[in-house]
This record gives sequence, C-alpha cells and structure tokens, in this order.
Amino acid sequence: MNRYLTAAITILVLAGGYWIYTKVSAPTPLVAALRDGSISASVGVPSDGAGSGGGSSGGGVSRVTIRITRAAGASGGLSLIIPAGTVIANGQSEGQRLMTAKTVVVALPDGTSEADQDVEVYCIDEFAETPTPQSVLSVQVPADDEASDETEPLHKLATCLDDKDMPHADKQLAVWLVSSGLLQKSPSDALEAITDSFEQRMIAEKRATLDRDGRQFLKERHPSFSDADIAALLEGELNSEAAKIHEQAAQGASEQLTRFRANGRAPLEACGYEPSDMLIF
Repeated sequence: MNRYLTAAITILVLAGGYWIYTKVSAPTPLVAALRDGSISASVGVPSDGAGSGGGSSGGGVSRVTIRITRAAGASGGLSLIIPAGTVIANGQSEGQRLMTAKTVVVALPDGTSEADQDVEVYCIDEFAETPTPQSVLSVQVPADDEASDETEPLHKLATCLDDKDMPHADKQLAVWLVSSGLLQKSPSDALEAITDSFEQRMIAEKRATLDRDGRQFLKERHPSFSDADIAALLEGELNSEAAKIHEQAAQGASEQLTRFRANGRAPLEACGYEPSDMLIF
C-alpha cells in the first residue's frame, strides 16, 4: 500500500472518528429536547432573583432557576445546552417575558432524573409586571428553530453579549432599547414614549391598589353604596392623582433616558450597531 493511500485512509478514519465524537458529545439544545419530549422543564424565580437586572418601573429579575426533568423511562447520560437568547414566556399576559443572558450546559448523568440550573436573564418587556416566585414561567418552544421577527434581533443581541465583559445592568439597557423600538427615536420622542409607558404602568398599579384596598374599605364603611357608586368614587380618586402621577412619570422617564444614553450605547456598539441605527443617542 503506497503512502498516498495510507494517508487517505488515515484522514477518513480521523474524520469518521471526529464525526462520531461530535454526534455523541455535542449537547442537545434545550428547546429541541423539549420539542421531542425527551425532557420537560419548569422555570422559577428565586426569592433573591431580583436585583442587578433592575426594572425601571421598580425592580426586576436578573436570574431564574430552570428545572429539567427527564422523561419517564428514559436512561443514559444527557447533556443539554441552553443558549443565550432563549425566551422565557410568562403565563400572565401583563407579565414580563425574560430571555437568557448566558449560554449554559446542563448535564444529567445516567440515573439522575432531574437537575436545577440557575441562569442569568434579561427582561424583555420593560414596563410589564415583574415576575415573582409565584409567576408561571416556561421556556418558549417555537414550532421550529426559527425565532420570531420580534425576538430574532434580541436573540442575536443576547448571543453577542454572552461573552462581553460589561455590567449586566448596561446590557439590560441595550436589550430594552432594542425591544422597545426606542433606538429609532430622537431623544425628545424617546422621552415622550418612556413617559407614556411610565404613566400607563403607574395608573395601572394605582387602579389595582384602589380596586383591591379601596373597594373593600368603602364596602365596609358604606354598605349602602352600590358597585356603581364605589366604582365612581374610585375613578374620581384616580383622576385626582392624575397630575401627580404624570409628574412622577416624567421624572422617572427623564432619569431612565439619561441611563439609556449614558450606559446603553457601548453594548450595542460592541455588537455592531451603527450610529445611523441609534437615533436616540
């Protein structure tokens, strides 16, 4: 056998071995495993999961725990990868969606039925309600591997930011700038949009508080009042707070715009965003 044939055989053997190695050792994407039913997954907010991610509207979630459970009867070692940019849905329509900020690999050795993995996350919806340990969260499993038109830019951004050595809070600002569409607004238009969002959120919170506490108080103090009477009184109370709410919203929006412009630009530039794409700056 001449040396050329020997070399060719050696290359084929090595290539075949590498192919087998990659097929055996490469982690399975979490979403693919969920889609084929080989595992199930639940997502929870730890009691200390709120923090550095922050939420401009009052607190946020920067970490969740994903519990992965092997399907009944399944055996063998299992390695799963949770890529940055994996979307976590919220069972409450008014609640924030989340997105994983770091790529992590989770191993389930043979004989292990489940594993818990803490994962750093970003909030997608800045002004929606912050998840709590009682929130019903789940890994979003699309019908195929394609991201939606809405989440694809966020997925690309999260993938890029995965290995960037920057404060999590600054990366979160960049995510909000993309998810909210503020990048394409001038500073003045952005300020107006942020003010409106703050105001709507504050009004919703005030209305919920009045409906929960004020309604019960009025029923106890004035049992003869009808539901319509109570509703009118509560709405009047809300209207009397309108000017104060607007003032607070404007102040909060101004502070948030300052944070966006001071700290949100560097993460975006590091991921290839051009000045022409970022009118807010």
